Amino acid sequence: MPSPESSPRQTVLVVCFGNLCRSPMAEALLRHRLPPDQWEVISAGTHASGDDPPTVGSRDAVAHLAGLDISRQRSSPLTVGVLRRSDYVFTMSRRQALEAAALVPTATARIWLLGAFVPATGATRESADPYGDPADRTEIPDPMGADAEAYEACCIRLIDCTNAVAAWLDAGASAVEAPGPIADWIDVP
Repeated sequence: MPSPESSPRQTVLVVCFGNLCRSPMAEALLRHRLPPDQWEVISAGTHASGDDPPTVGSRDAVAHLAGLDISRQRSSPLTVGVLRRSDYVFTMSRRQALEAAALVPTATARIWLLGAFVPATGATRESADPYGDPADRTEIPDPMGADAEAYEACCIRLIDCTNAVAAWLDAGASAVEAPGPIADWIDVP
């Protein structure tokens, strides 16, 4: 096994809808937990226009709960190039996972639902996408446009999930110890 000094960094990509709320918070949380000499952490949005700052709710929640500053982050659209260079892709919703897989069908074995690492307890009425059904236990609802309490609840969930993902990645990303990637539940052409 190569030493950490000789190993190339691996890329972790976190995806949400607009890259304004959930994925910027998750990016910061993972970047804080993973050694930067081994991991590059980036985020993107399936519907991001690009170069927009995170929402005030996201900035405030992650600053208050994790002491992290995401004010300099800017949104970035999900592209084929970003997906191809990412070793691990974590989405907030099934729809985002499917949209990523549609861009790069060969990536399905590298795409996971972030919320599947710590499934929610109980049902939610919130949607994981602006036009979607209520989030299931493995999806992370979108707090866009909600109050500070919703952003903080989202951030708490993201803290739990990113801690689990960081521990899993640090331990070698064993397939036995993780929920399956989306390749386990979609048909790949």
